[in-house]
Amino acid sequence: MLSAGLWSLLLVGGTVLLSIAGTLLVRRFVGVEVLERHNEVAGFIYAVLGVVYAVLLGFGERYDRAQASVAQEANDLADLYRDAQTFPSDIRAKLGSQIRHYVRLAVQKEWPAMADGKSSPEV
Repeated sequence: MLSAGLWSLLLVGGTVLLSIAGTLLVRRFVGVEVLERHNEVAGFIYAVLGVVYAVLLGFGERYDRAQASVAQEANDLADLYRDAQTFPSDIRAKLGSQIRHYVRLAVQKEWPAMADGKSSPEV
């Protein structure tokens, strides 16, 4: 059985060989005058593909920022909860209850509101 590295090398190498073979075949059987006529159209197609790629990258970046923000807030809340353990039991219980209430509201109210482009005044 082949390792993942060898499969990756075969996939990349095979793709490169196919693209080179395709280019050589087109150059051999299609004349320069035909290629010149289609050059301008190809430029527009590349421009459209570039814009689509940029938009997709933008969506991915926004998702990554949102995910990092949620992870940071979760870490901050965990730190706060852990730090609350040093307080007397009545304050510790109240703080723990308030943290759990905030998390519940954030998940049940804020996240659905954010999906609609709004925010929850409760949270």
